[in-house]
Amino acid sequence: MISTSQKKVIFFSKDLVKKKNYAHSIFSYFAIFEKNPGSFLIKAIIKKKNYFFLIISSLRHIYGIINTKLTAINCLDLDCSYKNIIVSWAFKNNFKKNGIFFDKYLKKSSAESSNIIWLLIYMDKKLPDKIGKNILLVQHKKNFLKGIYFFFKYFFECFSNNLFNGNFFGRFNSFFSFSSELTKIYKKNINLEKIKNFLVVYEGQIFQKELIKFNRNNFKDIKNIAYDHSAPPPLPLNLIYDKFSPDFLYVTGGAQGKFYRKNLLWPKNKIKITKPLRFKGEKKSNYTNKLFLPYELYDEKIYLKNLIFLLNKEKLNIKDYHIKLHPLRFEKKSHLTFLNQIKNINNKNYKKKSFINSVFFGQTTAVIIALEFGITCYHVCTESEFDSYSKNFWPDINIQQLNKNVFKYRLKKRGSFLNFSSKQDFSKLC
Repeated sequence: MISTSQKKVIFFSKDLVKKKNYAHSIFSYFAIFEKNPGSFLIKAIIKKKNYFFLIISSLRHIYGIINTKLTAINCLDLDCSYKNIIVSWAFKNNFKKNGIFFDKYLKKSSAESSNIIWLLIYMDKKLPDKIGKNILLVQHKKNFLKGIYFFFKYFFECFSNNLFNGNFFGRFNSFFSFSSELTKIYKKNINLEKIKNFLVVYEGQIFQKELIKFNRNNFKDIKNIAYDHSAPPPLPLNLIYDKFSPDFLYVTGGAQGKFYRKNLLWPKNKIKITKPLRFKGEKKSNYTNKLFLPYELYDEKIYLKNLIFLLNKEKLNIKDYHIKLHPLRFEKKSHLTFLNQIKNINNKNYKKKSFINSVFFGQTTAVIIALEFGITCYHVCTESEFDSYSKNFWPDINIQQLNKNVFKYRLKKRGSFLNFSSKQDFSKLC
């Protein structure tokens, strides 16, 4: 049943991407793990509802344009001959006191090579005390009045460029205004004539595809390389292959590559297996007897109801688990409230199970990492057709459905998703 529903989801997603009217717009970015117009559109098509959330999400992304005016902090050495670019995200704690940046996705330091430009999208408000010479930092600061001015400026720019091609509403949103700003900074601050490799920590986001599109249109000799830094979610629809996808996509395991080729339109010669750099040094203890909350909370009542069902059915004790918030949700009020609701659950005082296990909620990729450590995983979903792993698409996982919303997973063979023994290491390209 789940597999049948997911086949429909994948079919409609690919069909929309293939259609000219949907190509490369906010409505073709199907990141199911986020509340965005693309994911709500797919859910509306499949479930014949959620149209209200589609409209609200679209309006939010239109209003969000006011916060996408970007500022560039250019610390590039004009005397240096840069040959490579890496695009990633940065927080203040990723910088050392001497200004050296360490990328948590690539496990790579900005000091390792002087011929790399690090184009970093900065996620914190306060800047680092010092920034290294080969770094181009991009930051957006909220200012309502300047944001309103930018909103109308972008409106007229979008209106004049997209009035006759039918894609105005697909581009008049925060995703594309951010992309437009970033592309301007990219071409203004970097001498692209000398660049050989463009490497992006990849999520299939619109700004990433816009940069690749710019490279292809203007600098055809640049090799566009992407690293899928995450273990695969159940439906990685944000990575469907299209004409704006990178020249090569490096993934962390064979199961992932097989899924992308079979279900996401990726040509065989464009998928490569590499070492899972992001997860180097991960410890089993980080995933043992944990209860992981998701990035997005869709229905807390369903989560709580099914968590209680799981605890009773498997004779688990809530006190045996350490509850972990998503790293980007430590200060989110709704998540903190939900955490306290879980802590207040009173279930029977069962003895601790002899096998180690962890519980995951909603859209998550952490379950794959836990499985690779040999941990039994329970998965509590709100929308199983979007949230859960199914045996037809992920045959490397032993899947048991406990009820409509709760699943139990075990990995059949370690190394299926995170192949640490891979000989290929794409990071040597840069």
